[in-house]
Amino acid sequence: QTLELAVYWPGAGLVTTTGSRSSQMKSSLTLLLLACGLLLLVSCGGGSASSPTPASTPPPPPLASLAITSAAPPSGKTGSAYGDSGFLLTASGGLAPYQWKWEATSGSSLPRGLSLSPEGLISGTPEMAGTYAVTVTVIDAASPASQVSTNYSITIAGSVTLAITSDAPPNGTVGVEYGPMVTQYFSCVWSPVLGWHMVCTECPSYASCSSLPPCRGISLTRCLRTEQVFLGFMFTAVGGVLPYTWRASGLPPQLEIDPSRGNVTGTPSTAGSYSVMVVVTDSESPPVQASATYVIDITTSSLEAH
Repeated sequence: QTLELAVYWPGAGLVTTTGSRSSQMKSSLTLLLLACGLLLLVSCGGGSASSPTPASTPPPPPLASLAITSAAPPSGKTGSAYGDSGFLLTASGGLAPYQWKWEATSGSSLPRGLSLSPEGLISGTPEMAGTYAVTVTVIDAASPASQVSTNYSITIAGSVTLAITSDAPPNGTVGVEYGPMVTQYFSCVWSPVLGWHMVCTECPSYASCSSLPPCRGISLTRCLRTEQVFLGFMFTAVGGVLPYTWRASGLPPQLEIDPSRGNVTGTPSTAGSYSVMVVVTDSESPPVQASATYVIDITTSSLEAH
């Protein structure tokens, strides 16, 4: 047996030397040594030295297991925005971005009025009270994709019992617009566009326009104009599920109620004492109603109205 020592010196190439060896050696055994900046190749059995093999890139570490990390979704209330601005589900592990979905578990249903976005945001306005069992699933972006699911229970509480909360409506006067009167203030200026006319903008407050002179005649400078406005009477309610629908029976002639706002307006035309029933209906399914009865007196003189 012979021992061949090959030394690879940068810039000089491969330098070899041979010698005898008394111990038994296996043929074609190669030992690679890297020391002091020299690459030593030792070959037994007369085999030729080989070039060094580059080190391979280590494989990336495995992804952490996909898991849902968010707490249980909060409770909600009918007619109120869920979680104020919604509730965001969260996850960790796997490969982002994630996709979210949900479904009702057997024997339950999804909360009416709520939705789950692909980004994991539960939002909306609950429409019906109850306890809802849902299965939430998150899917990652790996190939093949991983997914994990968990079950949640979402409780939606009912609103406060529907009730009319406004005070009794005021009495009125024949020929006078119904309801309390307020003064509105306007900043006005005359404009020649499409013929001379006054262009007015409502003042945010009297103080913001109090320095303007009163409007008299035609003026090219800003002036203050005042108007007396009758607001009518607004019925109000609490509880139930918004929006409300209003109706009234027995109103004095020429008065009417706005179905969506509950505001009574108009100019009474006939004196008398009128028994008025007001009904509000919410948007619950099935809808809930509340009612109240009032007496409205219409007089022929403002001195007689209370």
